Amino acid sequence: MAFVARWVGCWCALLVGGMMFPQWAVGDGGYDDVPVTTVHHQSASELEGGAVPVLKSRCLLEPVQETVLSSEIPGRINKLPLREGDRFKKGALLVGFDCSVYRAQLALVSAELKGSRKTLKNARQLAKLNSVGALEVELAAVDVEKARARVHSAGVQVRQCRIVAPFAGRVASRLVHQHERVQMGKPLLEIIDDRLLEIHMVAPSKWLNWIKVDQPFAVQLDETGRRYKAKISKL
Repeated sequence: MAFVARWVGCWCALLVGGMMFPQWAVGDGGYDDVPVTTVHHQSASELEGGAVPVLKSRCLLEPVQETVLSSEIPGRINKLPLREGDRFKKGALLVGFDCSVYRAQLALVSAELKGSRKTLKNARQLAKLNSVGALEVELAAVDVEKARARVHSAGVQVRQCRIVAPFAGRVASRLVHQHERVQMGKPLLEIIDDRLLEIHMVAPSKWLNWIKVDQPFAVQLDETGRRYKAKISKL
């Protein structure tokens, strides 16, 4: 079973005054740009090494997009193609339900709508011959609108038999099994987009005197020890 981390601990290193980082601060090789969206408060300490004054603070790396997909209809799951850790594209099928009952209901109300339209057409023809009154025509028209609403409702339920990916990403957690019968509102999958990440950094309030938007800083991940280049996008 694959494990997908939703949050990754890290250290953020900032140069006072917004200077560019020396090579020792960001490491060798290329780096990924990681936007920063939130700054909180905590104590800071000075990093060892180098002549340039660098302050560091704890931070948390997490995906910008993550969600738990839930069932919009009651039914039996007959398609659950992805496992935890699997990647998917936007629009890919994530969960499929047995839709035979809902399709049958759609066929039934579609036939009723067809019959209601014929009844309305006949009522209008009889009204031209003064065989029925205006009330009968209006009631026949109301029946058509009711049947059309039932068709729309049944069509929505048929479309809800398929849950597709709202964005490209990975399966973080699979909360159900194939062939399991679930109720409406049951959580099914937890998914994340791990391509676009944000950093929540904690910093003391006195940093607000010199920290600013677009200021560059370095990020070091706890799990891998690798360093990346980033910038502040919101205070």
